[in-house]
Amino acid sequence: MSKTFQTKKIGEIEERQRENKGDIKEIYGENNDSQEFRRPLTRSRTLVIGLVAGAVFGLIGGIIGALLFFSGIFSPLKISLDNLLPSQQFKIEQRDQVNILEDERLAKVNEKVKNAVVSVFKKKITSDKLLNNVYLPGEKLGGGLVLTNDGWIVTQSGAIADAGSAYVVVTGDRQILPVEKIIFDDYSGVVFLKTNGKNLSTLPLVDFKDVLAGDKVILFDDFGGDLKFKVARILANNWQNNATTQTLVKGTSQLSSFMVLDINLEKNYGGSPVINLAGEVAGILINKDGAPLVVSGIDFKRAMEQVLANKNKVERPALGTRYLDLSQLIGGSIKIKKGGEVLPLENGALVTEVVAGSAAAKAKILANDVILKVGESEVNGVDTLARLIQNYKIGESANLTILRQGSEEEKIVTVSF
Repeated sequence: MSKTFQTKKIGEIEERQRENKGDIKEIYGENNDSQEFRRPLTRSRTLVIGLVAGAVFGLIGGIIGALLFFSGIFSPLKISLDNLLPSQQFKIEQRDQVNILEDERLAKVNEKVKNAVVSVFKKKITSDKLLNNVYLPGEKLGGGLVLTNDGWIVTQSGAIADAGSAYVVVTGDRQILPVEKIIFDDYSGVVFLKTNGKNLSTLPLVDFKDVLAGDKVILFDDFGGDLKFKVARILANNWQNNATTQTLVKGTSQLSSFMVLDINLEKNYGGSPVINLAGEVAGILINKDGAPLVVSGIDFKRAMEQVLANKNKVERPALGTRYLDLSQLIGGSIKIKKGGEVLPLENGALVTEVVAGSAAAKAKILANDVILKVGESEVNGVDTLARLIQNYKIGESANLTILRQGSEEEKIVTVSF
């Protein structure tokens, strides 16, 4: 290669370097002599502004989209925030599950009960006209419960207005059973009916102490297998009518403690058994002084035992006293000395009246005595004096612990009718 050619080639290379250097200076800034590398200023600012703007508009768009989405504008979805909360969803599913389980229990109870619930009617006189022999729902006098498979029925006394009239009982499978015998229990307010039924379905009784306030129970309005029912809660399992000074005074010859429900019921439910969710009979619904009350099964069990023993009349034991249940009084407590202290007496039966010639009079019980115990059982708001006396048969002796003028004494009383 000639020297002239080499010189020319070197000159072309140097010329191109000078041109490139000028372009670089133009792009990277005014300090053309600097050896430091710098990023393009204009492109950097454009990139930063673009990123910031994109983030801002993206955030705004996300907020607007979320608001539109959850507001329900997208109607096919209809989604709310509550639907997406796991805890809320769990509560809903749990509540639905409880409802399903309860529905299943109700269905089982209804199936178990349907042939043990009956309706009471006044017997129709047989007629040649078919429609005159038909029993209608509006003619129903009350509901009832089968007590024995050979035809004993219990209902409220109000269903049998005239013991001299003829009545029939219609079962869940539409048997029409003539009533052969009627026995009233004045103490509890129920009546027992003997029919000619055979192989009837029965249900067990449960102690009222096992039926607690807040428990769910079922009541029935049956008409020949057309079984309607209502679910209620027990407001109180030992309610007493203490509205006036007259009703505060009780007697041992009449039940004064009842269960109370949280719903009002049509008259067709009168006499209905009150069934717990285990399919057990808690009591019978009666209408007492215009109020729907539940008589515990235990409170008519003693009468039922007499009826099943072929007695033609229920005989309830009584003391022949009127009394105040101290557990029910507010502001009228009696003070007693105990261990050097003066304390209010919160339980017991304060005798207000003794009937001449009664069992109490013969045992020398006096007005103002406080009966504290019957046998080993304390008298209180649940085990009332009337209930405790019902544990004895006519002619049996009961030991009473009384408080008289601050001192306890024992009295033996022979209960009478």
